[in-house]
Amino acid sequence: MSGDGHEGVARKTFSRSCEKRSSCGISGTIGYLKGKVKTATSCCFTDGCTPSSPALPSDSTQRVGLTCSSCTSLDSAWCHTKETIECTGDERRCIFKATTISGPKYSRSAVRGCATKTLCDTGSQSQDFGNGIKVNTDVTCTSDSTDLQLNLLLLTMVSLLLANLMHCT
Repeated sequence: MSGDGHEGVARKTFSRSCEKRSSCGISGTIGYLKGKVKTATSCCFTDGCTPSSPALPSDSTQRVGLTCSSCTSLDSAWCHTKETIECTGDERRCIFKATTISGPKYSRSAVRGCATKTLCDTGSQSQDFGNGIKVNTDVTCTSDSTDLQLNLLLLTMVSLLLANLMHCT
């Protein structure tokens, strides 16, 4: 997998793990105010094989008529802002993605912005890289920013209601 870094700093990160076949051949982007995360996967299907290097998606500046909220957090699995970004290229969904890495180095991060359908379709996932390192990714996508904000508000209200019900019993 690869990703662009923060505010003009490009960074590539590769990881190898056992995955479901549905995670193979995925390619997409998440755009946010301070940059873009590009993701691509490649797989091989025999013992001890080495997958080829994945091809990252190309950049596009063509606007698609969708505006999404945009924020990032490097120390929390939540971010919210009034700042927005205009989606470009194949990014035709608003996304909220929260990632938690547990193990020797625990970390949480979140990003909100525009995303390609392929990344939204992969949905929430859990990966176990061994040695106690686990990565949990929660993904929520909508086709417009109003739907995403309403869904998150409803999710928060249901969570509070359930917490109150559990507390009362």
